[in-house]
Amino acid sequence: MRADKSLLYDNTVEKLQTVDEVVARLVDDPVALAKLVEEHRLLVEAIESAPMPYCVYDQDDFLIAANPAYERLHPAITELRQKLGRHERVNYADIVRRQLSGMHDPEEIEREVRQRLIMQRLSDGVPVERTYADIGTFSVVKCRLKSGGVVGVASDITDLKKRESELLDASQKAERSEARANAALAAERTRQSQTRSLSELGEWLQSCKSLNELYGIVSKFMTSCFPDAVGELYTYSNSRDVLDGSCAWGGSSTLHDHIQPDDCWALRRGRLLKFGSGVIDFPCHHVDQADAPSSDQHYVCIPLIAHGDTIGLIHIRFPDADAAGNDPVDAVLQYAIQCAEQISLAIANVRLRHELEDQSTKDALTGLWNRRYLMNRCRQELIASRRSGTPVSMIMLDADHFKQLNDTHGHDAGDRG
Repeated sequence: MRADKSLLYDNTVEKLQTVDEVVARLVDDPVALAKLVEEHRLLVEAIESAPMPYCVYDQDDFLIAANPAYERLHPAITELRQKLGRHERVNYADIVRRQLSGMHDPEEIEREVRQRLIMQRLSDGVPVERTYADIGTFSVVKCRLKSGGVVGVASDITDLKKRESELLDASQKAERSEARANAALAAERTRQSQTRSLSELGEWLQSCKSLNELYGIVSKFMTSCFPDAVGELYTYSNSRDVLDGSCAWGGSSTLHDHIQPDDCWALRRGRLLKFGSGVIDFPCHHVDQADAPSSDQHYVCIPLIAHGDTIGLIHIRFPDADAAGNDPVDAVLQYAIQCAEQISLAIANVRLRHELEDQSTKDALTGLWNRRYLMNRCRQELIASRRSGTPVSMIMLDADHFKQLNDTHGHDAGDRG
């Protein structure tokens, strides 16, 4: 029989119904048998020397072919062969069960065995990652055969997974660096905005001629710069025994007409007070208990100090505290302190200006207006008269003839009198 009509080339093997028919045909065709033996030798040699793990399981999950690379991944195969005998077939369930022995409890091992068997019987060519101890990570692909068995091939992806991990770490580090840079940029923008606002506040406050003007500016400025907060400004009265409610902002409805210095822990202790962030917190008496009844509320009291003297108090509270537990005071504390410094100096300057003005326009002995005030007031009235076209009249009289006493005994004696 000619070689080109052998069973290896005329595809008639696929048409044979039984193994006996195949064997009979091969016996009748020595050339085909020789070629089949040679092809089997080459195939076995290729599989044995292949670096990629290779295996074949029959329809009953018994291992019928495996190369050394596959057996290195599953040392349980060698152990089972030594136990069962060299020619005994090894079952996939026994391989999995032996390799997981000692790693999990028996019930968990059996669940894993059942899951592996189901996955093998449903093999559809989808890669599955598996990690083998001391060897590495492999991508395992198993496909069903027409006979009902399964053929599997594995690829070593240990280096790939390592590079992926390194790339992921680098990406995460880059994201963290970008987040830190964005946070620093946002903080710098906030700082610059606060610096501009403080500069603008200082200009407005220094231009105030009266405390009422100053309080109006403070109220609007604090509302704009602390939109999530409400607060009040209290200043010491001339008698220094109480603090007067000067202004409020942020929709505050708790501005008291007067509070006692002892009502505020910040004034008692002589330093800033943060409520809501300490281990032990005691609320100030000037804070309504309906607004800050518990430690989940946050507020700050900042004493106003100018020229070494305490002149008042700024109270800022945050009715809607951060649900995440962050202290809202910390985010604006430094800014609030800077605002308080500007306000305290401005109040002290306006008061000093008023004091100097009183000293220059009032008589120190009687408290009555003096000649300087008369000249300034006359100048104002004359200017107003020219604008309105109305006449101005002036009456001067000597009420007590005190000039005679000064002329006779001197001004020093008149002052003592």
